[in-house]
Order: sequence, then structure tokens, then C-alpha cells
Amino acid sequence: MPRFANDIEVIQAALHRVGEASISSLTDGSAAALVAAANYEGIVGDLLERHAWSWATKTETLTLIGESDNNAWGYEYALPDDLINMRFLTRDGIQIGEGQWTLQGDRILVLAEGDYQATYTHRASVSLWSFNFGEAVVTRLQAVFLEGLLDRWQDARLKEKDADAKFLKAMVRDKRQSPGTRAYRATLAQRWTNWRGPDYRRATGG
Repeated sequence: MPRFANDIEVIQAALHRVGEASISSLTDGSAAALVAAANYEGIVGDLLERHAWSWATKTETLTLIGESDNNAWGYEYALPDDLINMRFLTRDGIQIGEGQWTLQGDRILVLAEGDYQATYTHRASVSLWSFNFGEAVVTRLQAVFLEGLLDRWQDARLKEKDADAKFLKAMVRDKRQSPGTRAYRATLAQRWTNWRGPDYRRATGG
């Protein structure tokens, strides 16, 4: 069962567990808010990207942009804004192979025009998260706060290991409930990389 109603509640839980005061928002100007704002979405995106979560699966019909300037492909379609990982692509209800499409920035290139639906992992709202996934995010945030706010880097390393264990537990339980489809892993991860602040990269080695 989910235990958090919104993103701020997740951040507050991590702050309270390391003995820090609450923040009113990600823009309240406090040191904690600055660290959270620089790292939170990167952490969430990283954990979402690692597994085909049953509760973060979405299927959307793609919008045609037009003919592609890339001579190797015929047409371009816009990717959904909340897409993290492509799972698979269907055309007129039939799944097509990866060799018949490719990702390029915020677009997907295909050989032929048609009615395309993308099934993908999306940036699911906190209310959809499983309990164990939420705990993994909170624990990763604790590691960031321990190092970024309190300079307790040794404790931060231990929390990172704890977060990995919680993540694996969440993933195993999710697989038992709904076996996932292998995600298409491509340059979409770079979107999240751009959102990770220096505190996060320093704390995680990313």
C-alpha cells in the first residue's frame, strides 16, 4: 500500500529520519530544500528506470509529427512527456520489433506511417508507488542528506546500501504480482542525468 500522498511528504520523511527539520516547499530557500530540489527527481527517475514497475506502466497513442529528415526512417512521432523507459511499441494493435523503430530525443522514428501505441514506464505520481518503492526513495534521500547537509559520508554510504536492499525487495514483490516486460533502454536516461545535481552525483558516484 502507498504511504505517501505527495512528493513533499517523501522528502519530509527522509529529512526527519536524519534529524533535520521540515521544509515548506522545494523553493523555500533552505539548505535542505536546495539539496532536495537538486536530487529528488534524479533519484526517483533512476529507481523507476531500473524495473518495469506494474504500477508505473502506461499505454498512449502517439502523435504523428511528419515525415522524418533521417533517410533511414520514414516518419516521426512525438514521445509522451512523462516517458522514462519504452517497454514496447505496437502498430494497429500488433507489437513490432525494435529494429523497426528507434528513439531520437523526444521522438520515435519508424519505417511506416500507422496507428502507434507506446507502452512505457512513466513518472508515476507518489500515490501510485508501492510501499517498498517509497521506502527505497526515502532511504536514498537520507543518504543524500547525510552527506550533503551533515557531512556524514560514511553513514551515507551505509544508507545507499540499505536503499539498494529496499529497492530489490520492492522489485521482487512487484515481479511476483505482475511479471514485467523487458524495457527498451536507450538515451532517455540522459533526461534524468541532466536533473541530478552535484550533491546527488557526489553521494551516489553517478
